[in-house]
Amino acid sequence: TWTLESGTLPPGVTLSAAGVLSGTPTSEGSYGFVVRAQSGNPIDTETYTLSVRQPLNVKSPFGPARPPSSEVGLRLAKPFTATGGSGTYTWSLASGTLPAGVTLNTGTGTIAGTPQAAGVFAFGVTATDSEGRVTRSAAALTVAPRGTIRTLRLKPAKVASAYRYHVALPFSR
Repeated sequence: TWTLESGTLPPGVTLSAAGVLSGTPTSEGSYGFVVRAQSGNPIDTETYTLSVRQPLNVKSPFGPARPPSSEVGLRLAKPFTATGGSGTYTWSLASGTLPAGVTLNTGTGTIAGTPQAAGVFAFGVTATDSEGRVTRSAAALTVAPRGTIRTLRLKPAKVASAYRYHVALPFSR
């Protein structure tokens, strides 16, 4: 038979007579307690500490795959952010690829560089906190072709006359 001899379990967690700790912790903190096991005459106790932390979450700086998040030849720098973990985070590319010219800074979680090709680049990023807890975020970076002005010449203007002329790009954003 298992019992809680002393100390406190996290709120929402119980110890069954079969020795199973279970439940959903409702409060963050460090909880120290002593468990007693008895099987007939032999009795033993053990001291434990259970740490309850906020869940580790990662927020991506990129929205859905469209509209474009970047443009070929223009520098970008967008950080992922992590919350709920402990200490510093280590970042890694878990899946997919980034466009040529763009990298992930493993110390800051920032996607930065100058994209060399247009397209949609789907990838996953993981964050690991100092306790070894890991979480992942999926993202997509859409890189638009480099914008160029298609209008090469303007029509002449006349003094004292209203002027209007549409300057065009080869694609719309």
